[in-house]
Amino acid sequence: MPNKKKRPVQTPGKAPRGKHPNSLKNLRPPWKAGDPSPNPTGRPRKPITDAYRKLAEMPYPGDKSHRTYAEVAAAGQFKAAGKGRTEAVKEITDRIEGKVVQQTQISGPDGDPVSHTIALDDEILELIKQLAGK
Repeated sequence: MPNKKKRPVQTPGKAPRGKHPNSLKNLRPPWKAGDPSPNPTGRPRKPITDAYRKLAEMPYPGDKSHRTYAEVAAAGQFKAAGKGRTEAVKEITDRIEGKVVQQTQISGPDGDPVSHTIALDDEILELIKQLAGK
């Protein structure tokens, strides 16, 4: 494979790609190492989800078997599946066995493998050589 060196196109008045002073500044967190986190409580709660979880664990009123809302809902899904409702069957199998993974095959023309070429500039090639210890 010939050694092709791709040079970035320089637009007059613009910094080279990746060299703009704000490009790295935006990647750094807004606080300094050692300072307390600006979000000490972590990710915000989800009030609807939390309410569902709480209710799902509560006893279902009037149920002679003292089942929870979650147990009654699960039994309802199985009852619907027994009556032939495919949505209920899908829900049950997705929960028990996990969702089916859809496989995707990518191929080139005529079903051949896809080939690709990566052109690296001198700076990246030098970094690769340094990392490889050459």
